[in-house]
Amino acid sequence: CLFICHWFSTFNLSVEKQPVTYQLILRSVAGIRDQQLKVTLQPNENYFFYVRAANVAGSSEQSEAALISTKGTRFHLLRDTAHPVLELSPDGTDISISEQSEIIGLVTAFCVFHCVLPASGCHYWEMTVAGCKGYSIGATFQPSQEEYDLEQDSTSWCMHYSYKFLHNEVFSEVRLTEPPDRIGILLDYRTGRLSFYNVPKRQVLYTFRNRFQEASHPTFALETPGNLYLHTGIELPPFYVTFRWETLF
Repeated sequence: CLFICHWFSTFNLSVEKQPVTYQLILRSVAGIRDQQLKVTLQPNENYFFYVRAANVAGSSEQSEAALISTKGTRFHLLRDTAHPVLELSPDGTDISISEQSEIIGLVTAFCVFHCVLPASGCHYWEMTVAGCKGYSIGATFQPSQEEYDLEQDSTSWCMHYSYKFLHNEVFSEVRLTEPPDRIGILLDYRTGRLSFYNVPKRQVLYTFRNRFQEASHPTFALETPGNLYLHTGIELPPFYVTFRWETLF
């Protein structure tokens, strides 16, 4: 919400968005009578806000620009979707299965979903996976409260710890000489891409291409004792910005 001191009858608000291509897009809202206004912003963008006050005598000069940068995507753990065997940290960033758990030897994946991400713009998060030898991570677009296999689901796209990238029982495999300990996941509705990155090596591991049109849930599954650590609210990595700029030409 934007808060404005109320000395004039109405206010006019102008918003400029500066995307990766550095083309400014102007949006204006006139006749604001309340002291606050809710403006929806997309992640990973720079916005410039300008305010001009007005009454029957005329309008004031436009204010100086206020820069607001939406740094990364933030989301919260949906605890009611977590399997009872999973242990979740209070801040919802650490997901683990204890070594003393009775699931050792089973192949079932125990899933947890995060809150819905809007079906627009770009969403990026990272996972530290070094603490778990059996996991799947990705996104699902129609989550079920019942247990199911992410790898066989037609509404889920995921990366398996064996570096298989799976959707609807179809997979592509990537061979790596050095397993990454941190994976970046980027869902770009604008280009129809769900990409997985080796963050330390600044490499693209695999990209799913699809016309993603529905809101999504980041999805995590553990198959063995260990833990996954979630990182949100971070900016797009420079290597992705460079990659996307090159694909525009």
